[in-house]
Amino acid sequence: MEDRELHTETVSREETDSTWTANSSWEAPLSALSRPWLAALFAALVLTVFRLSFVFYPPGPYSDVWDYSQLARNLAEGEGYVSNFTYPLALHYETEPPFPTLWRVPLFSSLIAFVFWLTGSTSLWVPSALAGLAFVFAAALTAGLGCRILSRPLAGVAVLMVVLLPHLLSSALWGLTENVYVCFVLIAVWAMFRNTRGFDLAAGAFLGLSWLTRSNTIFLIPGILVWTMISEVTWRGGIVRATRIFSALCAVCAPWWIRNAMTVGNPFVNVASYLPYTFTETWPAWTLLRTVVPPEAPLPESPVMELIQRGLGNLWTFGFIQRFLSANPAAIGLYYAGLYQAFRNRGKQPKVWAFAAFVGVSETLLVLALCFINPEIRIYSTILPLVYLVALFPLLGATRKYCLFKKSILMVFIVVSVAYSARFMIQCPRTSWSFLQPEEISKIEKTIPSEGLILSDTPDYLAWTLDRYTLALPTLDSISRLVSLGISVPVVHLSPGEGDLMLDEGNAKQGWLALREGKNEIPWIGDLLYQSDSGHQFYACRFQNFPDLRGDDE
Repeated sequence: MEDRELHTETVSREETDSTWTANSSWEAPLSALSRPWLAALFAALVLTVFRLSFVFYPPGPYSDVWDYSQLARNLAEGEGYVSNFTYPLALHYETEPPFPTLWRVPLFSSLIAFVFWLTGSTSLWVPSALAGLAFVFAAALTAGLGCRILSRPLAGVAVLMVVLLPHLLSSALWGLTENVYVCFVLIAVWAMFRNTRGFDLAAGAFLGLSWLTRSNTIFLIPGILVWTMISEVTWRGGIVRATRIFSALCAVCAPWWIRNAMTVGNPFVNVASYLPYTFTETWPAWTLLRTVVPPEAPLPESPVMELIQRGLGNLWTFGFIQRFLSANPAAIGLYYAGLYQAFRNRGKQPKVWAFAAFVGVSETLLVLALCFINPEIRIYSTILPLVYLVALFPLLGATRKYCLFKKSILMVFIVVSVAYSARFMIQCPRTSWSFLQPEEISKIEKTIPSEGLILSDTPDYLAWTLDRYTLALPTLDSISRLVSLGISVPVVHLSPGEGDLMLDEGNAKQGWLALREGKNEIPWIGDLLYQSDSGHQFYACRFQNFPDLRGDDE
């Protein structure tokens, strides 16, 4: 009797799902693409090339592209996953350069390194080209999923929204990881829809690749678990399916975790895990990452109440205002309507409900996590292609002949989305930061000592440009600990600008700014060795004069 009921429920689900998939083809992820989607891909490609060619602006001094590129160069040269720069906090794990990579996960740098090795050239265009291709491919995957979940016309709307999403486009231009991450997640979602053993393993493998691209994959895990439990008739089947997916994920990530365990004794080590403690009363701005902590000392933390206050404070500013404005308020409104519609029709379309529940849980957890960890819209934008697909659920049937109401809503939504994104696109932002020119680099290499670490407020930029070991400027109350660690620091570099790295360091910031103006009030700073026309300053460091400056910043 129980088996008969189970069989009846299974057949019922298959029948209801068949009405949803009647016009879909799943022979390959991009099989739903036809001539309209070739046009959409072409539009995405043209838009990317246009921005790269005519509106391309070089990454700013704190752009991650410098870090990814110098990591890739070391890897291409056979040095392994090591970095030319680190943060003072990471000296707790390793004090000798080259430093083990404890800040980045390895996949994107590995892709860049492969192209470096293949072409024999270490050009900054490589990460931008890889990210640009991923941007186009993400649009194609969105089209395929849109045809599966929605309809071809609505899939075109979803592609348009992704192509015009300023945050993903700017990430492609700057050569960052977001679009590569989105591609892996979308492929994993496509495999999840197939619901077979082989495709479950494939979904887990691509989730593992996404984890090795960006660590925020961890916030998708509960959503994946919800999807598997809803998609299966019994809870036991859901657990079995989730086990397959997570086993494949762990198998892909295992080599990296083993490497971390062998290097520093912690398979999941990541200095970025200390971001929640930053910008608190105890550790204002970036002072925590800039604090030198000897290996024998415990790593610092922030009081729990400060972390709670920080997260709750970001719930309104980031979790509501910035999130709504960045994703388009109309899209977020339709997104919640789509979640409700999927829930209401969960009996007729369980696969739609399983997917919508996955997106709802994952998006909510990501927003909450970013409020407490790192409230940055660029990171939140990685979930938006999935959010847009759910947002279009309420507009299903809008292209039918007599659906005038939905058709009107769809047209208004398209116009609003294009206009909303256009205001970002036409700004054409450019950085005012000054970069070292080749002749200046040559003079610097001849002027400054060739050995030892360079302290810098833009260490990732110098690590790439000069190919030297660099350390982010430590706080003045911990810099004297470099002596006990036996670290040689012959040169201090200050870049042009306002010194964002020294925000909220009290008198220390004023000391750095005064030094930029030629007023040396820091006793261990020596003579000016070189100043470029672009404003970069290199000072000798009187290492033997390091005092304990703990009281100077109070």
